[in-house]
Amino acid sequence: MIELTNSEKYQKLNQVEANTLLDKDTNLSANYIMFGQLYELIGTLVKTGALDKSMAFEGFGYVLPSMYRRLEKFTKGRREALGMPQLLENWEWLAKEFEKMLR
Repeated sequence: MIELTNSEKYQKLNQVEANTLLDKDTNLSANYIMFGQLYELIGTLVKTGALDKSMAFEGFGYVLPSMYRRLEKFTKGRREALGMPQLLENWEWLAKEFEKMLR
């Protein structure tokens, strides 16, 4: 997945094309779901106060926003295709929070 998101081909994809790529590649889709669900859970726990933000930042402060940015096209494409604007919203929220903390 990292190799793909670093590729020039991926950089040129729009959201719809990225979503189509997810639909065609089951391994890519499985990896996306694995990352997405893990980071969505962390975002939900932090947002609801069940996990301290600074503690989450210690473990995921650099990788979580980086992975969100790498997979953002997939997420936005999937939201549009499924008609679910809230899909992985807590991951996106936490990525933005961590980016503020990194500044």
